Amino acid sequence: MIASWAVMRFLLVECKHAHRNSRKEVMNDLSRCINVANVVSVVKSKLSHSMHTLRIQ
Repeated sequence: MIASWAVMRFLLVECKHAHRNSRKEVMNDLSRCINVANVVSVVKSKLSHSMHTLRIQ
């Protein structure tokens, strides 16, 4: 939970930095933020899935 909070905070800071830059850079940073968020959600789902399979065994 703390890790995801830290990631969200990091994303917020990154996106805020992006708004100071030009519009093109904002789009690049935004897509990067989205990519990071996607990776985090995938990793979290994989982790929860592996924990679930561990519990079954």
